[in-house]
Amino acid sequence: MIEEAINSLAKDDSFRLTMTERFQYILLDEFQDTNPSQFELVKLLTDYEKPVVMAVGDDDQAIFEFQGANVSNFQIFHAHYGARVVQLTENYRSTAEILALSHQVAGQISDRFSTTNHFEKKLSSFLSESGRGGQTEVSRHEFISSDAEYFWVANKI
Repeated sequence: MIEEAINSLAKDDSFRLTMTERFQYILLDEFQDTNPSQFELVKLLTDYEKPVVMAVGDDDQAIFEFQGANVSNFQIFHAHYGARVVQLTENYRSTAEILALSHQVAGQISDRFSTTNHFEKKLSSFLSESGRGGQTEVSRHEFISSDAEYFWVANKI
């Protein structure tokens, strides 16, 4: 379906101009989950001088490559649009222990957007700072099957 839209926008100038007029302000949420086709669609919709487009996402989550997503999309977006980076540093979902561990793991990503663009990415935990975080247990487990993993999680809950 996305490929059909890309083909139509690329081949039909009238249709592309109608769509760019209709979608003058574009917000891309969870940008780390954007695959190359989805990003190409956005580029076609914003193929004019000074488009108003914003991407919100976490490059560290792009390592999961959800449905073909690629961490390089952040770098390409930044270069293509000359985008300004606004860091959101307060995390409302995780405790300080979880954030510290994830920061340590993410520091090993060679093409991490924050590293290649020379800024420190350090999150603070609203939960921990407000005293709402409670105790955090971090552990690593390997499972022989998805069913074994589901069973383990269900028993933990």
